[in-house]
Amino acid sequence: MEAVDAVVVGGGVVGLAIAQALSLKVKQCVLLEKEADIGMGVSGRNSGVIHAGLYYPTGSRKTQFCVRGRQLLYAYCQQGRVPHQRCGKLVVATKNEKQGLEKLFRQGLANGVDDLLWLENAEIQKLETRVKADFAIYSPSTGIVDAHALMQALRHDFEQQGGIVLTGTRLERVSLQSPGYELHCRSSENYRFYSDRLVNAAGLSAWQVAAAMECFSPRDIPPRFLCKGAYFRYTKKSPFKHLVYPLPPAGLKGLGIHATLDLNGQLRFGPNASYTEKEDYRLDEEEVDIFYTAIRQYFPDLEADSLVPDFVGIRPKLVGEDDSAADFMIQTEIDHQCKNLVNLFGIESPGLTASMAIAEDVCSLLV
Repeated sequence: MEAVDAVVVGGGVVGLAIAQALSLKVKQCVLLEKEADIGMGVSGRNSGVIHAGLYYPTGSRKTQFCVRGRQLLYAYCQQGRVPHQRCGKLVVATKNEKQGLEKLFRQGLANGVDDLLWLENAEIQKLETRVKADFAIYSPSTGIVDAHALMQALRHDFEQQGGIVLTGTRLERVSLQSPGYELHCRSSENYRFYSDRLVNAAGLSAWQVAAAMECFSPRDIPPRFLCKGAYFRYTKKSPFKHLVYPLPPAGLKGLGIHATLDLNGQLRFGPNASYTEKEDYRLDEEEVDIFYTAIRQYFPDLEADSLVPDFVGIRPKLVGEDDSAADFMIQTEIDHQCKNLVNLFGIESPGLTASMAIAEDVCSLLV
């Protein structure tokens, strides 16, 4: 039976970042991805935003990994191979929302996002003439990244460092072979191999992967909730140069229907947030009326029939629709008594931004 030093399950941005980091520390690392290519899950269906780190509770994993991850991600992109732009973001509010925006501003500063600026209407108009808002937080360190190019770069580096990517490969069963793990996999044929270390970074499938571990108690698997988010594309030239976000709703179920740009200048709006029972990527075109209403709160000039369906993403959440947002869950030996096993659950936004910081942390746990 072939043996390797580490296996990472999941070919999204977090799994790739972990694999790339581990490959610098161990002799042989393998990444398993059940789909035909990397980045076909959560990582390929989001806004592609590099977040600053102002939304989440001070001291939480989401905050710590977002702030650290932003620094690591910009540094990685600036090596020249990953298209990105530090375009900045406005979080806008009305007079009635001022208190909530002030609270968010204070939290951002407490989280270590020290470049935030408080703007009033005249200053907002200098940045975005078509935005309607009385107050705004300006975050100059927020940006955008080509998520697919990022994942390809991580894969390239991983493979250059001796790592092996196995796509179209499903992990069927994991048995304990003290001190490591025997992995039973299926692709075009069944096979098995041994690994000293195992990381479950399978995104929406992390729960199924954990359930396949014979050494892992079902009581340690948290509940899973699926939150569906639609995006609509703006058919005209973008009126914005910055990202524009409304004040997020209480509980951080989502960040509100916001305006984001890609690196080609294409403007899209989304996502909304609706819980679903299954992984359904069909976009309900009737939701467009909800989008027009929400967007016109800060972009009143939005023209009728200017939005067309774009895509749907699904976020893995650890809490239900009526609960406040949960932190990232990173389970280690302390939690489940399985040596050199790390399970990642609920890695939603700001997972893209946090990916390299999560990788840094996971490596420190295993090597």
